[in-house]
Amino acid sequence: MRISKEQRQKNIEAVFKSVIKLSSRSDFDSLTMKAIAKEAKIGEATIYNYFPKKESLLTGYLD
Repeated sequence: MRISKEQRQKNIEAVFKSVIKLSSRSDFDSLTMKAIAKEAKIGEATIYNYFPKKESLLTGYLD
């Protein structure tokens, strides 16, 4: 099942917002993809579709 470009962008924005929120509570290194997915209310596998590893979240955010 494919998602629309609009939904993809919403998911990515939710991930970034979740990372920012969770990073305010603890450092980035202690964040897990599972915690980010839970906060963003999307599946962990969905995050990995966009960002294959946690470090790629940083580069994706800066792009």
